[in-house]
Amino acid sequence: VSKFEKSCSDIPELIKGSLFDPNECNQLPADVVKAFESTGLGMTVSVVDQDDVAWIGTSHGVVRIDLSERVKEDQIQYFSGPRYLYDRNNHVKALTLDGDQGVWVLTQTGISHIEMKPLSYTEKAIHMSDHSQMHVNRRGIVSDSIWSEGKWKPVVTDNDGLWTSMYAAGECFRYGVQTDPEQKVIARRIAVKSVEAVLLIANIPARDGYVDAKIRHYVNTFINSSNEMSKEYVKKNGDPVYCYPKEGPVGMKLEKLLNTIDTHKPRTPEDWVMEGDARTKKRLMKGFMARTYLIDGLEQVPLGGLYFKKMIKGDKMIAKARPFDPGSGPDDPKRVGYNLVNNRARMVEDFAGIETDASCEVPERLARLYRTVTKEDGTFYSDADVWYKADTSTDEIIGHLFLYKIAYDLLCTGEHADFELGELIVSTTCNLAPHIFYNDYCLVDATGQPTTWGKMSREYFSSLFAWSDCPLNCLVLLSIFKLAYYFTKDEKWEKEYRKLALEAPYQYADLAGEYRERYKQEAVYFFKKENPDADKDDPRLDPDSFETAKAVQVRLNYSDEEMAMLAYYLLFQMEADPVILEKYRKGIDTWWISIKYSDNPLWMYIYQLAYPKDEGKVDLERAAWSLKRHPVDTRCWKADNSFRNDIIDYMGKNKAMSAKEDGWFVALPLDERPHGKYNGCPFAIRGGADQGERLESSATYTLPYWMGRFHRLIHEE
Repeated sequence: VSKFEKSCSDIPELIKGSLFDPNECNQLPADVVKAFESTGLGMTVSVVDQDDVAWIGTSHGVVRIDLSERVKEDQIQYFSGPRYLYDRNNHVKALTLDGDQGVWVLTQTGISHIEMKPLSYTEKAIHMSDHSQMHVNRRGIVSDSIWSEGKWKPVVTDNDGLWTSMYAAGECFRYGVQTDPEQKVIARRIAVKSVEAVLLIANIPARDGYVDAKIRHYVNTFINSSNEMSKEYVKKNGDPVYCYPKEGPVGMKLEKLLNTIDTHKPRTPEDWVMEGDARTKKRLMKGFMARTYLIDGLEQVPLGGLYFKKMIKGDKMIAKARPFDPGSGPDDPKRVGYNLVNNRARMVEDFAGIETDASCEVPERLARLYRTVTKEDGTFYSDADVWYKADTSTDEIIGHLFLYKIAYDLLCTGEHADFELGELIVSTTCNLAPHIFYNDYCLVDATGQPTTWGKMSREYFSSLFAWSDCPLNCLVLLSIFKLAYYFTKDEKWEKEYRKLALEAPYQYADLAGEYRERYKQEAVYFFKKENPDADKDDPRLDPDSFETAKAVQVRLNYSDEEMAMLAYYLLFQMEADPVILEKYRKGIDTWWISIKYSDNPLWMYIYQLAYPKDEGKVDLERAAWSLKRHPVDTRCWKADNSFRNDIIDYMGKNKAMSAKEDGWFVALPLDERPHGKYNGCPFAIRGGADQGERLESSATYTLPYWMGRFHRLIHEE
């Protein structure tokens, strides 16, 4: 799509003349008229090309009707909003065919040219990746950019590791598929740079040694917005035993956690205090991974989040959390904005000014990503110029693991193996696995407490706040130890993995399949709580009713679906035990109940790979169609489909549902709905921004396409 002011000299005079002449509605074929009437829109102008494809102007943009298209959604296509039109006013005043299957569109203040250029899947993937390299790449980190001062500027995000991992995995698959020598070299170069960037994010904290952490407990409540550990802790020489359910989380009913009598309380209450000396436990620091990093003076540290600045103290490298001056506490006037800085951890342990070890050596191959960047004075940036973001979560962990295996297999083995990169991948994984193992299955931060969303212990899984969280996070935990074994063949990690997967009180291979069932119970619980006088026959009190199914779909966390599918991909690629595989298939089937409606090609391919001997488990043609309809432009333009009569906004939740009786949630074609990463709701009706100020990477197209090619689920045209 190209956009022009009305007076722009780049518009061909013939086109300009046609647009500014009085524009009428051309005679439309009867079947096209009938199809257009089904939209419920009013016609302003129309044109028909030589192939009987109609372009119809409305007050809500342009409708393209081609009844010869095989896929129903392609027969009537909507072009609305700033992704396609010049201005926010969607009222189309004139249309002119471009003679090459496209159309010129005149709106209130400008003109847009919608071109229907034929592109192969591969051409599209290469073009989109090139665009990401040009506009989104930040020293190998490929996440997001913002339009500022007339150009795209890559920005720091909370999940740079995850987003770059997904992009890099696609480029690894591209390298594994490409036969053209030049394209293969390009794919490998891009993949290696981004793999290095992800490994750097994991290694840049460079923490070592141990810290003495106060012994706290998990809070058994739904109301815990920051997922905090308890404020009380065990006093020095006190009894550290806190009573959690003895049975594992598998099969646990919500009522069990709501009506605790003998659990979720200390064995010796008087030993749990709010002040004074504490009993502590050693926590391992090595293996902690960051969310992202940036260079001081080159990039601005965002206002929010827990950031550490690396610096030399004496003869040792440390990292210090901002704000550097701890003052007298969170309410000290010197710490304006403290809530933004430590918005999650602040209420339990104060990170302000805390120092943590950073003495491990960052591998030179990774560190050169910033050590070779020059300052204005001609010198190079160093480790002391680095900020990194902490409070890392399991979504970062699974993104890293997903990439590590793919990159290791495709870049670090075989004839052109990069053995050094392979060693870095293995060593990074082998630092993470002990960190999780020795820290009670948690990712722990500088004070030794678990990060906000890095908790994977059985005790956490047996709390209310983790009720819907644990079927996902147990998959992440299993992936850590399985991948460590895959790389090292150290039976210690396989033994740990199988214990967690199969043995009581864990049985996490089964727990992963309880995700939807738990959401159903939760939906009924909250309906009861909000409607205590509801009739006993109300279907919303039945966890298996259609009404509850809709409530579940509204409550679901679609980021969880993304993480689960990445984990399942890993586990299905590494696991050979038929007993465990069958449990995983039962598990992924429960996630698929929701995911199958999203028309997400990546999830479709991963689900099919879970059933390698069962061809046709998913509609691969539908997956290819979804890739076809993925926009080439990954700017987050505003899209608003509220005007459409084929969908309704379910309960005003910004979720499209079919307007048909007993309709279900609908994922509109990717080029008609708001663009976003795969952690967002696929049923969104509206979203994005008028100016499209944010640009995302090509990963939502390039990862599924190249993965599909690699696993022979889609073929080059």
